[in-house]
Amino acid sequence: MDINVGSINEVLNKIDDLVRIGANLEEVNMVLRQNPGNSPGSLLEREEQYYLNEYGKRSFIVPVSAGGLLIAPIGMEGKSRYQGRTEPQGVVVVFNRSTGRLALIDLDHYKEGLPGIKVSASDYKTGGIRDSNGHLTHNQILVVQHVFTGGQADHGIVTRNPDKPMQRPIPDGRYDILDNDADTRHSGWFRLDSKDGDPYNDRDETTARDGFRWHMGTESWGCVTHDVSVGDRQEEWDVIMEILNTTSTTTVPERRGKQGWNPFSRLTRYGVMIIKKE
Repeated sequence: MDINVGSINEVLNKIDDLVRIGANLEEVNMVLRQNPGNSPGSLLEREEQYYLNEYGKRSFIVPVSAGGLLIAPIGMEGKSRYQGRTEPQGVVVVFNRSTGRLALIDLDHYKEGLPGIKVSASDYKTGGIRDSNGHLTHNQILVVQHVFTGGQADHGIVTRNPDKPMQRPIPDGRYDILDNDADTRHSGWFRLDSKDGDPYNDRDETTARDGFRWHMGTESWGCVTHDVSVGDRQEEWDVIMEILNTTSTTTVPERRGKQGWNPFSRLTRYGVMIIKKE
């Protein structure tokens, strides 16, 4: 296990030196800094400090001093996402598709200022690393290798068939991690829904592609896939399933196809996945 120091930005930046991803996590720290007395007005006032009109929506821009520049839409959808939230909810996952490395942190067991520690699935402690009094001692980051997107894996080697356009990798960006319970053919899979102008419709509006998922396997049609051609990954996947099934979740509307007309159709949101090729 490799011990680092620093906040959530610093910890995840040290994983494969993903320095540029750190700016995205300012959104997480903004949630962590919320307090019970925070009102919609104060959120909007803070937003006005970094105002940008992008495609008619408000955006929050991380200043350069925070480690980079990020445009993260928060307008109407973001207002309801942050308003009144006083505790972190869900997980943050960072997937570097160049290195095949995926890192996960459960915000339910994160405390700003504690040192970070990278662990494998076999070393992961459900509920956080704590002392005898139950206090968190480290911010725990689960790191797994041999994850890919787009293509066919054989003994750890990923190739793409040009005659199968569905084997293209998932576009870089930020995705909500949602339940995939409606798909009874793929038990244990999770849906990745692009955080764009039309959320929760199972479609990336920029590329017009859809159906992105997170699962184990040897073939990826744009999914984030844990390569089982290198060996048995079930124990590792069971740990990820346990983390997602025990973390804090939110409920969001299902807007895929005809379900968009059903006000009672809902999805469970487990957190966010950030995908980068860097």
